[in-house]
Amino acid sequence: MLTLSRGYKFPDLKAQNMKLGLCLSGGGARGIAHIGVLKALEIHNIFPQYISGSSAGAIIGVLYAAGKTTQEIIDLVNQANLFKVFRFGSFVGGFATHDFLRKILSESLNLKDFKDLSCNFYVCVSNLNKGKWTILKEGNVIEAVAASSSIPLVFEPVNINGELYVDGGLLNNFPVEPLVVECDMILGSNVMPNTVKRDISGVGGVAERCFDLVVWNNSETRASQCDILIDIEGIGDFGIFDFQKAEEIIELGYKETIKRIAEINERIAELEF
Repeated sequence: MLTLSRGYKFPDLKAQNMKLGLCLSGGGARGIAHIGVLKALEIHNIFPQYISGSSAGAIIGVLYAAGKTTQEIIDLVNQANLFKVFRFGSFVGGFATHDFLRKILSESLNLKDFKDLSCNFYVCVSNLNKGKWTILKEGNVIEAVAASSSIPLVFEPVNINGELYVDGGLLNNFPVEPLVVECDMILGSNVMPNTVKRDISGVGGVAERCFDLVVWNNSETRASQCDILIDIEGIGDFGIFDFQKAEEIIELGYKETIKRIAEINERIAELEF
């Protein structure tokens, strides 16, 4: 099994033999649960070398890929109000901008390029010009994450090399594809499960439920490609804008992953021998 201990230094994940990938779905505030997932893996010395994410999953993913411990990521959520990026900020042409996200990531990461990350990282974005999703894995990683979390009709599209990009979750909220190609084993953290919901009311409630269903429709087949999928029990009780409930959401991700640790370790052991 993987027995590396991070301590205060991020392990040399690129040097590990068994290639373990982790796919992080989008989901607004629900994406904060990914921190709990990573925390549970971290304390059991399980460190994915390949991370793929959309939207909120891309934000958490880039911090991890840059070598942040889960406690450091939690501190960013609490102290820097990281997920303020999903609220309205300055406006350009009627759209909110991602200047706050760019500022926080620039200050926190002290890097800009994918090649400077501590592990392999893939960001899913939706190309408005071509009407297709694509995976970004090189170039300016901060711009890639900003694009992946640019909610359509809310945030300004991000121009990268002459193409306009918005939220990856629009067309692919669970970007497992690069991990299928690269990894021996894939873990998935899905914060947008298709659960039965009865208390739907008002324009906002209907809109949010429709968003959930659209996202699940483009995720279901992809999620099935994971060796182990962590569908976080109870996450559907939280809305995609419940940022003030970060502590509860992190705990959900942590507890659900702890339940699966023995299974994860057994699967890793099978692949290593």
